[in-house]
Amino acid sequence: MSMADYKNNKTVKIGLGVIVLAVVVVIVISLGGKKSGGKHMKGKVIGYLPYYSVDYLDKIDFDALTHLNIAFTNPDSSGNLSNQISDETMRKIVKTCHDNNVKAVASFGGGAISSTNYNALMRGNPEGITRFNETIINYCKEYELDGVDIDFEFIASSPAWEYFEDWMVALRKECKKNDLILSAAVASWYTDNISSTAMDCFDYIMIMAYDNNADHENHSTYEYAKYELEYHVDKGIDKDKLILGVPFYGYSYTQSGEMDWGSAASYRYILSKDSSAKNKDSSNGYAYNGEQTIKAKADLSKEYGGIMIWELSQDADGSNSLLKLIKHKYK
Repeated sequence: MSMADYKNNKTVKIGLGVIVLAVVVVIVISLGGKKSGGKHMKGKVIGYLPYYSVDYLDKIDFDALTHLNIAFTNPDSSGNLSNQISDETMRKIVKTCHDNNVKAVASFGGGAISSTNYNALMRGNPEGITRFNETIINYCKEYELDGVDIDFEFIASSPAWEYFEDWMVALRKECKKNDLILSAAVASWYTDNISSTAMDCFDYIMIMAYDNNADHENHSTYEYAKYELEYHVDKGIDKDKLILGVPFYGYSYTQSGEMDWGSAASYRYILSKDSSAKNKDSSNGYAYNGEQTIKAKADLSKEYGGIMIWELSQDADGSNSLLKLIKHKYK
């Protein structure tokens, strides 16, 4: 072999070595880096984790989610924010989300919260809106959160609706400036209080198609899910912005057919009392969503922007998990 041939052969070998090394690096990164999480989901899969269920964190299949909504953060009368979760646990939740490529979002409000402190801070007070939004943004920065979710379920006569649009318009600007998500959870029984201007502020809108006490058999039927989605499309909201909410819980009903608000039971509990409950939507007096209904709703949600779950800790374990069925539909 001549010296020229030797040099050429060595160059080829070095080139091939570089290529092989590059391929190996790519494989290692793809296998050993962050878990896939929401990167490969066919739409948004959003799960709520309330403050009283944070112990469930280590049981969550983050590979089935794109977003985790941490519920609920609210102000005291001075505007200081709290979600009843310790600083250490809050940081652990956010880190776990990010390690799995899942967005961590702070959810404000909640069905049981009063608007009193919000009213005191912002009603008739543009400067108060500005200050409160600064507090929200600083809170998101402090915990490295990815966004803000607004879950206001106040009655139609609540003073909160007087300033809601102004608040959302201002908050939208701050979220956009800081690269934060702004979302909302809504339902037909109060969305008429939310103006189209306010609705346009949200990156996506989660439809709470459950807790329908007008139905005397099941609070969250497939038909009700379709109704809620179509109701909001008729309000001019793009289908891609709508996220279908599904329940991982059920209610019992009185003999007269009234839903018993105080009877809420997790899907896990319902299944523990009847192993065949997963094959139907009612068992031992409880009405809920079994496997077939969740599958059908997951298929329906894919015609829109995705699916949302209230709430993750109510799920059954292992092969009986409803989240597992949703994951299968969205992977």
